[in-house]
Amino acid sequence: MGERMRTKKLFIFGSTGDLVRHKVMKGLEGAGIKDLEIFAIGRRNLSREQYIELACVDCVENFKQKINYINCELNEECFLKTLISLLKKDEINFFYAALPPALLKYLLKYIAILKKKGYKIKILMEKPFGENLKDALKLNTIIEKNKLKDDILISDHYMYKTPIKRLKPIEFKEIRMVALENAGLEGRTEYYETVGALGDMVQNHFLNVVFKLITKPKDEFKNFKITKYERGQYGDGKNKGYVKELGKESDTETFVHLVIKTKKRRYEFITGKAFDKKISFIDIDNKRIDLLKLKEPEYIGIFKDFFALKKDNFPTIENSILAWRIISKIKKKKAKLFYYDEDSSAEEFLRSHGINV
Repeated sequence: MGERMRTKKLFIFGSTGDLVRHKVMKGLEGAGIKDLEIFAIGRRNLSREQYIELACVDCVENFKQKINYINCELNEECFLKTLISLLKKDEINFFYAALPPALLKYLLKYIAILKKKGYKIKILMEKPFGENLKDALKLNTIIEKNKLKDDILISDHYMYKTPIKRLKPIEFKEIRMVALENAGLEGRTEYYETVGALGDMVQNHFLNVVFKLITKPKDEFKNFKITKYERGQYGDGKNKGYVKELGKESDTETFVHLVIKTKKRRYEFITGKAFDKKISFIDIDNKRIDLLKLKEPEYIGIFKDFFALKKDNFPTIENSILAWRIISKIKKKKAKLFYYDEDSSAEEFLRSHGINV
């Protein structure tokens, strides 16, 4: 009985999605959490064996034994009849959610019901925190109303890149962040069309790094000026590149060059997809940090910290809302879309934008 009491239970929502299949399961396996029992929750009618074949086929046998699959809709019956029988009242139940923002509000409401029944729950939520500022504020209202703030961690794998994890708050005058990728959409068309490069990288990742470096992010970005905002899309906007993958014409950017100035600092962000090679670095007052040298996959560190309830490297709800406020202001500044060739030279592209590689 004592052995069973020490078991950590993890409930995964969005368990059949690409992120769980390609990153999360490998991260959990690599984290080596002792006495872990995993319950993958999904709408697909799969057997346990079929789920493991889908999500964890390359996992070692010992790890596969930890996995269970539950065919369950995200509704009251699922939570208050099926899952409640698996929860423990005397220990923390860990939830991980890789769900669209529209579904998170339902998950949070059911968690609130379970908390009122005396269950202890900690939840790790994948970004984005809402689909826009209005949506993020609605999520926060649910969280505050049900007193869930201390139970929520927001995942950002970028914060677990080894060089970024080491960063501490410092004084600086200028920061430049660059992330050019050699991949296109890779099947993420539906998601990418809603966020673009501005949301996918600047909001979800770059701003979180900035918030880690400064002590008062809200004061820093209370008033800021946008001195450069360029938007690009790979292809020709008609039948090549992004629109071909998407299947329709679109004004969504796959490249952004953004410069923001505050009273104290200058911030420059450059990100884009479908270049000839990957380039990723941060310059802080001209001191370069290469982001392509990783010591371990990010999700290993994420889950180690989640189960240890170490919050230092997880974005806060307040900063997630602040990021939406910043992005909302940027989007009001209209910028015409330009087009660039797929497999364009990443180095030449950066040089043309005044950046030495």
